[in-house]
Amino acid sequence: NVPVGEHAIRIRAADGCGNFDVEILEFCVTPDKAPTPICINQLTVTLMPDGQGGGMASIWATDFIASDVRDCFGNLIDQYSIYTEEEAGVAGFTPVAGRLGIDLDCSSDASTPVRVYAVSDNGSADYCSVIVLVQLFQEGLCEDEGANLAGTIATHTNRALPNVAVTLTGEGDGDEMVLTDANGRFTFTSLTTGEDYTIQPAYAVAVDVQRVKTSDIVKIANVILGAEDFASPYDYLAADVDQNRNLNVLDLVAIQRVILGLDANYATGESWGFVPADVNVSDPYAATFPEVYNINNLPGNVFDADFVGFAYGDVVGNGRSTASINAADAQLEAGQTHTMEIRGTGLAGFQGTIELAAGLELVTASYEGEGAINLNRAGDGLVAVALRGADAVLTLEVMATAAGRLSELV
Repeated sequence: NVPVGEHAIRIRAADGCGNFDVEILEFCVTPDKAPTPICINQLTVTLMPDGQGGGMASIWATDFIASDVRDCFGNLIDQYSIYTEEEAGVAGFTPVAGRLGIDLDCSSDASTPVRVYAVSDNGSADYCSVIVLVQLFQEGLCEDEGANLAGTIATHTNRALPNVAVTLTGEGDGDEMVLTDANGRFTFTSLTTGEDYTIQPAYAVAVDVQRVKTSDIVKIANVILGAEDFASPYDYLAADVDQNRNLNVLDLVAIQRVILGLDANYATGESWGFVPADVNVSDPYAATFPEVYNINNLPGNVFDADFVGFAYGDVVGNGRSTASINAADAQLEAGQTHTMEIRGTGLAGFQGTIELAAGLELVTASYEGEGAINLNRAGDGLVAVALRGADAVLTLEVMATAAGRLSELV
Protein backbone atom coordinates (compact mmCIF):
# COMPACT_ATOMS: atom_id res chain seq x y z
CA ASN A 1 0.00 0.00 0.00
CA VAL A 2 1.43 3.34 -1.07
CA PRO A 3 0.19 6.32 0.94
CA VAL A 4 -1.34 9.41 -0.66
CA GLY A 5 1.31 11.97 -1.62
CA GLU A 6 4.40 12.62 -3.76
CA HIS A 7 6.69 9.62 -4.35
CA ALA A 8 9.68 8.53 -6.43
CA ILE A 9 10.84 5.13 -7.63
CA ARG A 10 14.39 4.18 -8.69
CA ILE A 11 14.75 1.75 -11.57
CA ARG A 12 18.12 0.03 -12.19
CA ALA A 13 18.65 -1.94 -15.39
CA ALA A 14 21.63 -4.06 -16.51
CA ASP A 15 22.49 -6.22 -19.52
CA GLY A 16 24.64 -9.35 -19.86
CA CYS A 17 27.69 -7.32 -20.84
CA GLY A 18 27.96 -5.52 -17.54
CA ASN A 19 26.27 -2.33 -18.66
CA PHE A 20 23.71 -0.75 -16.36
CA ASP A 21 21.81 2.49 -15.80
CA VAL A 22 19.57 4.05 -13.14
CA GLU A 23 16.43 6.16 -13.69
CA ILE A 24 14.39 8.06 -11.06
CA LEU A 25 10.63 8.29 -11.82
CA GLU A 26 8.48 10.65 -9.79
CA PHE A 27 4.74 10.00 -9.30
CA CYS A 28 1.83 11.14 -7.16
CA VAL A 29 -0.80 9.02 -5.40
CA THR A 30 -4.23 10.70 -5.00
CA PRO A 31 -7.50 9.40 -3.50
CA ASP A 32 -9.56 10.47 -6.53
CA LYS A 33 -10.61 7.03 -7.70
CA ALA A 34 -14.36 6.97 -7.30
CA PRO A 35 -15.93 3.82 -5.83
CA THR A 36 -17.91 1.82 -8.38
CA PRO A 37 -20.96 0.02 -6.95
CA ILE A 38 -21.64 -3.62 -7.71
CA CYS A 39 -25.29 -3.82 -8.73
CA ILE A 40 -28.10 -6.13 -9.71
CA ASN A 41 -28.69 -5.44 -13.39
CA GLN A 42 -32.47 -5.61 -13.35
CA LEU A 43 -35.29 -5.41 -10.84
CA THR A 44 -39.09 -5.58 -11.13
CA VAL A 45 -41.39 -3.28 -9.15
CA THR A 46 -45.18 -3.26 -8.95
CA LEU A 47 -47.25 -0.09 -9.05
CA MET A 48 -49.88 -0.14 -6.30
CA PRO A 49 -53.04 2.04 -6.23
CA ASP A 50 -52.14 5.46 -4.82
CA GLY A 51 -55.65 6.39 -3.71
CA GLN A 52 -55.85 9.12 -6.34
CA GLY A 53 -56.76 6.99 -9.33
CA GLY A 54 -53.19 6.16 -10.33
CA GLY A 55 -50.37 3.90 -9.21
CA MET A 56 -47.08 4.38 -7.40
CA ALA A 57 -44.06 2.40 -6.23
CA SER A 58 -40.95 3.44 -4.32
CA ILE A 59 -37.52 2.04 -5.13
CA TRP A 60 -34.37 2.44 -3.06
CA ALA A 61 -30.72 2.60 -4.02
CA THR A 62 -29.87 -0.25 -1.66
CA ASP A 63 -32.36 -2.51 -3.48
CA PHE A 64 -29.83 -2.76 -6.32
CA ILE A 65 -26.59 -3.28 -4.35
CA ALA A 66 -25.30 -6.82 -4.97
CA SER A 67 -22.28 -6.65 -2.63
CA ASP A 68 -20.29 -4.18 -0.57
CA VAL A 69 -17.52 -2.07 -2.07
CA ARG A 70 -14.62 -0.22 -0.46
CA ASP A 71 -12.63 2.85 -1.39
CA CYS A 72 -8.89 2.75 -2.13
CA PHE A 73 -8.13 3.06 1.60
CA GLY A 74 -10.23 0.02 2.46
CA ASN A 75 -13.12 2.01 3.95
CA LEU A 76 -16.58 0.52 3.45
CA ILE A 77 -18.78 2.62 1.18
CA ASP A 78 -22.16 3.18 2.85
CA GLN A 79 -23.51 6.18 0.94
CA TYR A 80 -25.66 5.51 -2.10
CA SER A 81 -27.99 7.62 -4.22
CA ILE A 82 -30.40 6.77 -7.02
CA TYR A 83 -31.55 8.82 -10.02
CA THR A 84 -33.44 8.10 -13.20
CA GLU A 85 -31.35 8.12 -16.35
CA GLU A 86 -33.37 11.14 -17.48
CA GLU A 87 -32.29 13.09 -14.39
CA ALA A 88 -28.66 12.01 -14.33
CA GLY A 89 -28.12 12.28 -18.07
CA VAL A 90 -28.28 16.08 -18.05
CA ALA A 91 -24.98 17.78 -18.91
CA GLY A 92 -23.10 18.87 -15.81
CA PHE A 93 -25.09 16.63 -13.47
CA THR A 94 -23.45 15.92 -10.12
CA PRO A 95 -24.94 13.37 -7.70
CA VAL A 96 -25.23 14.08 -4.00
CA ALA A 97 -25.26 11.61 -1.15
CA GLY A 98 -28.61 10.99 0.50
CA ARG A 99 -30.93 10.57 -2.50
CA LEU A 100 -31.96 7.23 -1.05
CA GLY A 101 -35.03 6.49 -3.15
CA ILE A 102 -37.32 7.63 -5.94
CA ASP A 103 -41.00 7.15 -6.75
CA LEU A 104 -42.31 5.65 -9.96
CA ASP A 105 -45.87 6.16 -11.17
CA CYS A 106 -48.11 5.62 -14.18
CA SER A 107 -46.01 8.07 -16.22
CA SER A 108 -42.90 5.89 -15.81
CA ASP A 109 -41.81 3.71 -18.73
CA ALA A 110 -42.39 -0.02 -18.47
CA SER A 111 -38.61 -0.35 -18.70
CA THR A 112 -37.11 2.56 -16.78
CA PRO A 113 -33.31 3.01 -16.76
CA VAL A 114 -31.82 4.31 -13.52
CA ARG A 115 -28.38 5.00 -12.12
CA VAL A 116 -27.24 3.90 -8.66
CA TYR A 117 -24.33 5.97 -7.36
CA ALA A 118 -21.78 5.05 -4.68
CA VAL A 119 -20.44 8.18 -2.98
CA SER A 120 -17.22 8.26 -0.95
CA ASP A 121 -16.53 10.54 2.00
CA ASN A 122 -14.56 12.94 -0.20
CA GLY A 123 -17.55 13.33 -2.54
CA SER A 124 -16.22 11.32 -5.47
CA ALA A 125 -18.86 9.08 -7.00
CA ASP A 126 -19.37 6.48 -9.69
CA TYR A 127 -22.45 4.59 -10.77
CA CYS A 128 -23.89 1.44 -12.22
CA SER A 129 -26.72 1.45 -14.75
CA VAL A 130 -29.69 -0.78 -14.04
CA ILE A 131 -33.13 -1.36 -15.48
CA VAL A 132 -36.37 -1.22 -13.51
CA LEU A 133 -39.23 -3.22 -14.99
CA VAL A 134 -42.50 -1.54 -14.02
CA GLN A 135 -45.60 -3.72 -13.79
CA LEU A 136 -49.15 -3.08 -12.58
CA PHE A 137 -50.78 -4.50 -9.49
CA GLN A 138 -54.04 -4.89 -11.38
CA GLU A 139 -55.25 -4.58 -14.93
CA GLY A 140 -56.45 -1.11 -15.86
CA LEU A 141 -54.61 0.62 -13.01
CA CYS A 142 -52.83 3.01 -15.36
CA GLU A 143 -55.32 3.23 -18.19
CA ASP A 144 -55.66 6.73 -19.55
CA GLU A 145 -58.32 7.95 -17.14
CA GLY A 146 -56.67 11.36 -16.90
CA ALA A 147 -54.58 13.06 -14.28
CA ASN A 148 -55.53 14.39 -10.86
CA LEU A 149 -54.94 17.93 -9.62
CA ALA A 150 -55.25 18.39 -5.87
CA GLY A 151 -54.17 20.63 -3.03
CA THR A 152 -54.91 21.90 0.46
CA ILE A 153 -56.17 25.28 1.65
CA ALA A 154 -55.24 26.39 5.16
CA THR A 155 -54.23 29.52 7.07
CA HIS A 156 -50.57 30.28 7.72
CA THR A 157 -51.07 28.71 11.16
CA ASN A 158 -52.20 25.47 9.43
CA ARG A 159 -55.89 25.82 10.32
CA ALA A 160 -57.70 23.88 7.58
CA LEU A 161 -60.39 25.79 5.68
CA PRO A 162 -63.40 23.63 4.76
CA ASN A 163 -66.17 24.58 2.31
CA VAL A 164 -63.99 26.88 0.20
CA ALA A 165 -65.27 26.94 -3.39
CA VAL A 166 -62.39 25.98 -5.71
CA THR A 167 -62.90 26.55 -9.45
CA LEU A 168 -60.85 24.82 -12.15
CA THR A 169 -60.63 26.40 -15.59
CA GLY A 170 -59.10 24.49 -18.50
CA GLU A 171 -58.46 24.99 -22.19
CA GLY A 172 -61.50 23.38 -23.82
CA ASP A 173 -63.45 22.25 -20.81
CA GLY A 174 -66.08 24.17 -18.92
CA ASP A 175 -65.34 25.41 -15.43
CA GLU A 176 -65.53 22.81 -12.67
CA MET A 177 -66.10 23.67 -9.01
CA VAL A 178 -65.57 21.62 -5.86
CA LEU A 179 -65.66 22.44 -2.15
CA THR A 180 -62.77 21.72 0.18
CA ASP A 181 -63.40 18.96 2.70
CA ALA A 182 -63.03 19.11 6.49
CA ASN A 183 -59.24 18.97 6.09
CA GLY A 184 -59.17 21.78 3.54
CA ARG A 185 -58.43 19.29 0.73
CA PHE A 186 -59.73 19.52 -2.85
CA THR A 187 -59.26 17.22 -5.84
CA PHE A 188 -60.04 17.43 -9.56
CA THR A 189 -59.90 14.13 -11.43
CA SER A 190 -59.77 12.81 -15.01
CA LEU A 191 -57.90 15.81 -16.40
CA THR A 192 -56.19 15.79 -19.78
CA THR A 193 -52.42 15.81 -19.50
CA GLY A 194 -50.57 18.42 -21.53
CA GLU A 195 -53.31 21.00 -21.06
CA ASP A 196 -53.11 24.31 -19.15
CA TYR A 197 -55.23 24.74 -16.02
CA THR A 198 -56.03 27.51 -13.54
CA ILE A 199 -57.27 26.97 -9.98
CA GLN A 200 -58.98 29.79 -8.08
CA PRO A 201 -60.44 29.55 -4.56
CA ALA A 202 -63.24 31.77 -3.25
CA TYR A 203 -64.84 31.94 0.17
CA ALA A 204 -68.04 33.96 -0.13
CA VAL A 205 -68.93 34.24 3.54
CA ALA A 206 -69.78 37.20 5.73
CA VAL A 207 -67.08 38.83 7.81
CA ASP A 208 -66.85 36.89 11.07
CA VAL A 209 -67.19 39.65 13.67
CA GLN A 210 -66.41 37.10 16.36
CA ARG A 211 -62.86 37.06 14.96
CA VAL A 212 -62.55 40.52 13.38
CA LYS A 213 -62.74 42.87 16.33
CA THR A 214 -61.47 46.03 18.00
CA SER A 215 -58.25 44.33 19.12
CA ASP A 216 -57.43 43.83 15.42
CA ILE A 217 -57.94 47.56 14.83
CA VAL A 218 -55.65 48.33 17.79
CA LYS A 219 -52.98 45.99 16.41
CA ILE A 220 -53.18 47.44 12.89
CA ALA A 221 -53.05 51.01 14.25
CA ASN A 222 -49.89 50.20 16.21
CA VAL A 223 -48.29 48.70 13.10
CA ILE A 224 -49.16 51.82 11.08
CA LEU A 225 -47.53 53.94 13.81
CA GLY A 226 -44.45 51.73 13.82
CA ALA A 227 -44.96 50.67 17.43
CA GLU A 228 -45.44 46.98 16.57
CA ASP A 229 -44.92 44.46 13.78
CA PHE A 230 -47.20 41.69 12.61
CA ALA A 231 -46.22 38.14 13.47
CA SER A 232 -46.52 36.99 9.84
CA PRO A 233 -46.29 38.67 6.42
CA TYR A 234 -49.72 37.20 5.70
CA ASP A 235 -51.07 39.52 8.43
CA TYR A 236 -50.02 42.49 6.29
CA LEU A 237 -52.17 41.11 3.48
CA ALA A 238 -55.07 40.51 5.89
CA ALA A 239 -54.85 44.06 7.26
CA ASP A 240 -55.05 45.61 3.78
CA VAL A 241 -58.82 45.19 3.53
CA ASP A 242 -59.20 47.57 0.57
CA GLN A 243 -56.45 45.59 -1.23
CA ASN A 244 -54.54 48.62 -2.50
CA ARG A 245 -51.16 47.44 -1.10
CA ASN A 246 -51.08 50.40 1.26
CA LEU A 247 -51.88 50.03 4.95
CA ASN A 248 -53.44 53.21 6.33
CA VAL A 249 -56.32 54.65 8.35
CA LEU A 250 -58.81 53.85 5.58
CA ASP A 251 -58.33 50.16 6.34
CA LEU A 252 -59.06 50.87 10.02
CA VAL A 253 -62.23 52.75 9.12
CA ALA A 254 -63.41 49.93 6.84
CA ILE A 255 -62.90 47.30 9.55
CA GLN A 256 -64.58 49.51 12.15
CA ARG A 257 -67.65 50.03 9.96
CA VAL A 258 -68.05 46.27 9.56
CA ILE A 259 -67.66 45.66 13.30
CA LEU A 260 -70.34 48.28 14.04
CA GLY A 261 -72.71 46.83 11.46
CA LEU A 262 -72.60 49.97 9.30
CA ASP A 263 -71.35 47.87 6.37
CA ALA A 264 -72.04 44.21 5.69
CA ASN A 265 -68.65 43.68 4.02
CA TYR A 266 -65.58 45.53 2.83
CA ALA A 267 -65.72 47.64 -0.32
CA THR A 268 -64.10 44.84 -2.37
CA GLY A 269 -66.88 42.43 -1.38
CA GLU A 270 -64.26 39.89 -0.26
CA SER A 271 -63.90 38.71 3.32
CA TRP A 272 -61.14 36.19 2.53
CA GLY A 273 -58.03 36.26 0.37
CA PHE A 274 -55.83 33.45 -0.97
CA VAL A 275 -52.25 33.18 -2.19
CA PRO A 276 -50.59 30.06 -3.65
CA ALA A 277 -48.48 28.49 -0.91
CA ASP A 278 -45.33 28.51 -3.06
CA VAL A 279 -45.43 32.31 -3.51
CA ASN A 280 -42.94 34.29 -1.41
CA VAL A 281 -44.82 37.02 0.51
CA SER A 282 -41.89 38.22 2.62
CA ASP A 283 -42.33 41.70 1.05
CA PRO A 284 -46.13 41.78 1.13
CA TYR A 285 -46.73 45.18 -0.49
CA ALA A 286 -44.02 45.01 -3.16
CA ALA A 287 -46.32 43.64 -5.86
CA THR A 288 -49.75 42.23 -6.49
CA PHE A 289 -49.66 38.57 -5.56
CA PRO A 290 -51.45 35.98 -7.70
CA GLU A 291 -54.70 34.65 -6.29
CA VAL A 292 -54.72 31.66 -8.65
CA TYR A 293 -52.58 28.57 -9.20
CA ASN A 294 -51.55 28.13 -12.84
CA ILE A 295 -50.09 24.94 -14.25
CA ASN A 296 -49.01 24.68 -17.86
CA ASN A 297 -48.80 21.41 -19.79
CA LEU A 298 -50.12 19.29 -16.94
CA PRO A 299 -47.51 16.50 -16.78
CA GLY A 300 -49.56 14.07 -14.72
CA ASN A 301 -50.87 13.93 -11.19
CA VAL A 302 -50.20 17.06 -9.12
CA PHE A 303 -51.01 16.89 -5.42
CA ASP A 304 -49.47 20.09 -4.03
CA ALA A 305 -51.53 22.90 -5.58
CA ASP A 306 -51.81 24.43 -2.11
CA PHE A 307 -53.08 27.84 -0.99
CA VAL A 308 -52.71 29.95 2.14
CA GLY A 309 -55.95 31.68 3.12
CA PHE A 310 -56.37 34.73 5.33
CA ALA A 311 -59.45 36.55 6.65
CA TYR A 312 -59.35 40.26 5.88
CA GLY A 313 -59.23 42.25 9.11
CA ASP A 314 -58.24 39.28 11.30
CA VAL A 315 -54.62 39.84 12.36
CA VAL A 316 -54.71 38.96 16.06
CA GLY A 317 -55.89 35.44 15.33
CA ASN A 318 -58.21 34.64 18.20
CA GLY A 319 -61.84 35.17 19.07
CA ARG A 320 -63.38 37.84 21.22
CA SER A 321 -62.52 38.07 24.89
CA THR A 322 -64.84 39.52 27.52
CA ALA A 323 -64.29 41.93 30.37
CA SER A 324 -66.55 43.79 32.77
CA ILE A 325 -66.99 47.52 32.18
CA ASN A 326 -68.78 49.23 35.05
CA ALA A 327 -70.96 52.33 35.21
CA ALA A 328 -72.48 54.00 38.27
CA ASP A 329 -75.91 52.67 39.20
CA ALA A 330 -78.86 54.95 39.94
CA GLN A 331 -82.54 54.83 40.94
CA LEU A 332 -84.63 56.50 38.23
CA GLU A 333 -88.17 57.79 38.39
CA ALA A 334 -90.49 57.92 35.40
CA GLY A 335 -89.61 60.92 33.21
CA GLN A 336 -86.19 61.38 34.82
CA THR A 337 -83.11 61.77 32.59
CA HIS A 338 -79.72 60.42 33.53
CA THR A 339 -76.23 60.61 32.04
CA MET A 340 -74.33 57.32 32.01
CA GLU A 341 -70.59 57.09 31.35
CA ILE A 342 -68.86 53.90 30.25
CA ARG A 343 -65.07 53.97 30.35
CA GLY A 344 -62.52 51.55 28.96
CA THR A 345 -59.95 52.28 31.64
CA GLY A 346 -57.04 49.86 31.38
CA LEU A 347 -58.26 48.44 28.06
CA ALA A 348 -56.66 48.88 24.65
CA GLY A 349 -60.17 48.95 23.20
CA PHE A 350 -63.67 47.63 23.65
CA GLN A 351 -66.64 46.84 21.46
CA GLY A 352 -70.14 45.55 21.87
CA THR A 353 -73.81 46.40 21.71
CA ILE A 354 -75.56 48.14 24.59
CA GLU A 355 -79.20 47.14 24.91
CA LEU A 356 -81.67 49.42 26.69
CA ALA A 357 -84.58 47.52 28.19
CA ALA A 358 -88.21 48.60 28.03
CA GLY A 359 -88.60 51.53 30.40
CA LEU A 360 -85.48 53.34 29.19
CA GLU A 361 -85.07 55.51 26.08
CA LEU A 362 -81.94 56.96 24.53
CA VAL A 363 -81.86 60.75 24.36
CA THR A 364 -78.32 61.41 23.09
CA ALA A 365 -75.10 59.48 22.66
CA SER A 366 -71.52 60.70 22.30
CA TYR A 367 -67.99 59.40 22.77
CA GLU A 368 -64.44 60.53 23.35
CA GLY A 369 -61.39 58.78 21.92
CA GLU A 370 -60.81 56.88 18.71
CA GLY A 371 -63.56 54.75 17.25
CA ALA A 372 -67.22 55.13 16.40
CA ILE A 373 -70.76 54.24 17.45
CA ASN A 374 -73.73 53.05 15.41
CA LEU A 375 -77.13 54.53 16.29
CA ASN A 376 -79.05 53.04 13.35
CA ARG A 377 -81.05 50.86 15.75
CA ALA A 378 -81.19 53.28 18.64
CA GLY A 379 -84.97 53.33 18.27
CA ASP A 380 -84.93 49.65 19.24
CA GLY A 381 -82.75 50.42 22.24
CA LEU A 382 -79.54 49.09 20.62
CA VAL A 383 -76.29 51.08 20.53
CA ALA A 384 -73.29 49.45 18.82
CA VAL A 385 -69.91 50.71 19.99
CA ALA A 386 -66.27 50.12 18.99
CA LEU A 387 -63.80 52.35 20.81
CA ARG A 388 -60.07 52.06 21.38
CA GLY A 389 -57.63 53.69 23.72
CA ALA A 390 -57.43 53.60 27.51
CA ASP A 391 -59.07 57.05 27.70
CA ALA A 392 -62.09 56.16 25.55
CA VAL A 393 -65.42 57.21 27.09
CA LEU A 394 -68.96 56.49 25.90
CA THR A 395 -71.62 58.88 27.22
CA LEU A 396 -75.31 57.99 26.98
CA GLU A 397 -78.09 60.31 28.11
CA VAL A 398 -81.19 58.24 28.80
CA MET A 399 -84.72 58.92 30.04
CA ALA A 400 -86.73 56.53 32.16
CA THR A 401 -90.30 55.89 30.98
CA ALA A 402 -90.93 53.85 34.10
CA ALA A 403 -89.38 53.80 37.55
CA GLY A 404 -86.51 51.37 38.11
CA ARG A 405 -82.83 50.93 38.77
CA LEU A 406 -80.43 51.70 35.96
CA SER A 407 -78.65 48.34 36.40
CA GLU A 408 -81.93 46.57 35.69
CA LEU A 409 -82.70 48.62 32.58
CA VAL A 410 -79.35 48.25 30.70
